[in-house]
Amino acid sequence: MNHDPCVICFKHCSSTAIFCKQVPAICPVCNATIFEYLLEPFRLPNPFANAREYPVTVVLRPSLGDFLNDYTITDDLHIGVVDSKGNIFEYDKPGVIKNDFSNWLNCLAFDIVPDSWTDHWDTTIQKISTDEKWSCQDYNQDSFNCFNFVLEFLTQLKYSGALFASKEEFCERFVIPKIQDALKFVTLYRQLKYVDHFC
Repeated sequence: MNHDPCVICFKHCSSTAIFCKQVPAICPVCNATIFEYLLEPFRLPNPFANAREYPVTVVLRPSLGDFLNDYTITDDLHIGVVDSKGNIFEYDKPGVIKNDFSNWLNCLAFDIVPDSWTDHWDTTIQKISTDEKWSCQDYNQDSFNCFNFVLEFLTQLKYSGALFASKEEFCERFVIPKIQDALKFVTLYRQLKYVDHFC
């Protein structure tokens, strides 16, 4: 898995955007040597994060594989919470899992609260992660899962901007907009796996 995907965009001779992993010496549109640009090359921002490096966030990843190489819009997603020290908490079949770092290298991170809420965020995640209701026996893939864990955390947090009536409301406000942007990047990245550049 590539943890630092590179997609570069530039324009040389026309309004046509050229996407590449490395800027070519010859323009693929006009076949001239490139000396100047209509739009200087710039690297598209990578929408994915290493969860450990994004404290005080809610994080999201595909249940299997990763966004860059495997994800399709119909795949299940997995969600967790990161405390201020970079510890990752999630709820899955074994119960509450802490610091499964290798599975959170390529995820989406959501800032939910202002910095002033950091201590309360940590206290709340410590409290919920030790609650016996999040046992492996109670886990149900459809009705009592990682999403319930995160929504319960946000409910107990009691931050007014992070109270959601349902999973659907959380998805509409946070997940769907970020996934849509991420999928645009994924589409470009996947096209560049097989070619040096495209227009």
